[in-house]
Amino acid sequence: MASKFPSVPLALLLALVARVTCLDNGLARTPPMGWVTWCTDNSPIPCDNDYCDENEVRSVVDAMVSNGMRELGYKHVNLDDCWAGARTANGTITADVSRFPSGTLKPLADYVHSKGFLLGLYTDVGTTTCKWGRPGSWGHYQQDALTYAAWGIDFVKMDWCDHPGQYNDIPTTSFLTATTFTYAIGAGITAAAGTR
Repeated sequence: MASKFPSVPLALLLALVARVTCLDNGLARTPPMGWVTWCTDNSPIPCDNDYCDENEVRSVVDAMVSNGMRELGYKHVNLDDCWAGARTANGTITADVSRFPSGTLKPLADYVHSKGFLLGLYTDVGTTTCKWGRPGSWGHYQQDALTYAAWGIDFVKMDWCDHPGQYNDIPTTSFLTATTFTYAIGAGITAAAGTR
């Protein structure tokens, strides 16, 4: 039996009739290509010596400039689960002073920006980060987004490995993630989520 519809691929048909809505705020116009401090825990590459400190990040940025990666579109430099220090008495996140001596990422962000790159960082939706148990953003979403914006952070990767146990359902997950991103995007930061 012949089809009543012409042989137009469904994807093309949907593309012609679908209305696409997205934010037109200048963020994430291209994929976030660049360098991240994370490495794999799988053998044969152990990650325990992947220290991540301000000197390492600055040297990688300098290398990316000198080897032409920036001109090829590699513009992101992202800190994974290596940078956070303790929270202050009022709950403000700090940078680990043994790795980032100022206790903030502002000087590093200024340096990264001066070289034509964007600086990103990692946090977790829960109370601690996945690998090293550093402070997560649970209960501090807006405060953290504002702190990151004040430091000049351009990109936030938010993981879901330490989510509070009562939030395993999809509607709550979506609500919390959307809330987090609303704060981050409102502060001029591109946000991305990971799930486990």
